[in-house]
Amino acid sequence: MKTLQATCPASTTMLLLLLVLLLTLSSCARKPQVVQRDEAPPEMVQPAPPPPPELTKLEAWRQLVREKQAVPVQEKLQTVNTFFNKFEFVEDRYLWGRDDYWATLFETLSMSGGDCEDLTIAKYFTLRELDIPDQRLRITYVISLQTKKPHMVLTYSPEANTDPLVLDTINQQILPVSRRSDLVPVYSFNENGYWLARQQEGWKGKQLGSSTKLSMWWGLLQRAPGDRWNLPEG
Repeated sequence: MKTLQATCPASTTMLLLLLVLLLTLSSCARKPQVVQRDEAPPEMVQPAPPPPPELTKLEAWRQLVREKQAVPVQEKLQTVNTFFNKFEFVEDRYLWGRDDYWATLFETLSMSGGDCEDLTIAKYFTLRELDIPDQRLRITYVISLQTKKPHMVLTYSPEANTDPLVLDTINQQILPVSRRSDLVPVYSFNENGYWLARQQEGWKGKQLGSSTKLSMWWGLLQRAPGDRWNLPEG
């Protein structure tokens, strides 16, 4: 008895092979799906604002005079003393090309510096702008026992029979003259007079006459009216 072998037509075999090939190619060509996640945007860092421009010494002085008109006298003294003590200390020969020169207030503000005479004179005129009476203020020429050199300070007398207070560029504290044994007074002056200054009399003494006798001071007063064109705000 003969065994019958099952046979497939050639066309059927070819179709099956093509189907398998197509399925394989389709599987290889299929790209994997990428799942996109919502990500928070990076935080935007705001740049810091630029610092305000630094005021010039003249602008800062104008602001001081505006803001301190109505404050107590002690605050006026402290503010003005601190303001000018921050200026650069420069000797006259470097700043003005002279051995000795007394600068006006505007000149000192313009140069942003000066020596003890310039800074003391600037304090005097600034306190006058703040309505401190002239009779309460004296520019005093002294000898510093610490440096063994001439020095200049400003004094303020609260009352006629009280110790004057000393506004100094060396000692930052405002102290009565009775506590400034390191200074020996010689003479004092303001716009209205010129006095001998005696330590045993609380830095007071006999009036010697008009302050016009002091040539450096008189020369400064002749130049000072020109400051009025430069100091006030327009």
